Amino acid sequence: MLHRIGIFLTIATLLLAQGQEIHQEEIQRARHLLKAPSWEEKAWGLHIAASLHSRSLDQDLLAQLQSATRLIAADPKSIEHAYVSVLFEALIESGVTVQAQLLEPFLESWTAPALILLVRAPDSEATFLLLSSERKGDLVWLTSNNVLAWRRSKAWYQDMLRQLSTTHIFSVFSPNQPEYGIPGGHGDGIARDQLEQMPAGFPPVILYSLASRLFPGSTLLTPGPINVYFRRTVVPTGQSFHPPSSEGYVSRLDLWYGYLAELSRKTTDEVQKFFKASTTIIFTTDLKFVKLCDQSLTRQAEGLQRLIQLIAETGLFPSQSQFLIEVGVYDHRKWKHHPLPEIRSRVVTLPRPLIQPRTRLPLI
Repeated sequence: MLHRIGIFLTIATLLLAQGQEIHQEEIQRARHLLKAPSWEEKAWGLHIAASLHSRSLDQDLLAQLQSATRLIAADPKSIEHAYVSVLFEALIESGVTVQAQLLEPFLESWTAPALILLVRAPDSEATFLLLSSERKGDLVWLTSNNVLAWRRSKAWYQDMLRQLSTTHIFSVFSPNQPEYGIPGGHGDGIARDQLEQMPAGFPPVILYSLASRLFPGSTLLTPGPINVYFRRTVVPTGQSFHPPSSEGYVSRLDLWYGYLAELSRKTTDEVQKFFKASTTIIFTTDLKFVKLCDQSLTRQAEGLQRLIQLIAETGLFPSQSQFLIEVGVYDHRKWKHHPLPEIRSRVVTLPRPLIQPRTRLPLI
């Protein structure tokens, strides 16, 4: 029995040594191809490097990315553009960590793969803060905010609160008068459709796209009130194809309410009512009208204070000490010969957090 075990261990050791030798040979082959003069050979070097998942090739791949910055303006139908697409596939598949500064130049033309790598980058908060404040496509904005919310970015939270307006709309009707509402809403989306072709002689090319819906084969990129997923599409070499389009349509204002809801463990509807409150009043007397308005504004102010306090317990604090509830009064009464009493906007002073931050919990 011991003899058989010894033989087995000897064979296993030989096979392991042989496998390591082949692995090292493939690493050297990848490096050799990456130094080749043609884009086709370089692309095959990237393809091999991606399959090896060797940390010893990380610096080689990063060097290729640094060199590729001169290709950021390459025509989408050019061989150089195709090469950069193969490069991003190699970077993603190999698991290398890329600094945010190296990825920023590629965000315009290689948005999806650059964002995937940016999510992995530990130094990407400043870049995501910039992307979340610019008028970028919905999925870029959504990805950036999901990442910043997940990381509990203090700068992101403070900037979000500064941009949120706080209002209270009073709709006033006469007794026995039918009520009616005021519609609203906003959002924007992005779409893309074009025909492209990958050059002959290249390895199989993987293109990436983003989506806010879960499709077969999708991978979760960033969780949030609306998740962002990415998909991989294998491109036939030397053939025309329709590239995958990034799909998404979001209301950014609703998403802000969603982030605050997750931070405070409240519902999105509850948070929205703290910032966009509305009250319907059947007018009878001036005194009762003023009293009802005061009660409604007080409830909204107290709700805002509780919300900010709950989030403060997670370690996030606003930069401002006050909110201004801007008041709007819509007089729908049948008879308006008697003007309504003036209802002024209200200043809400935020309490200083008195409770130590509770244990940090994930958003999702």
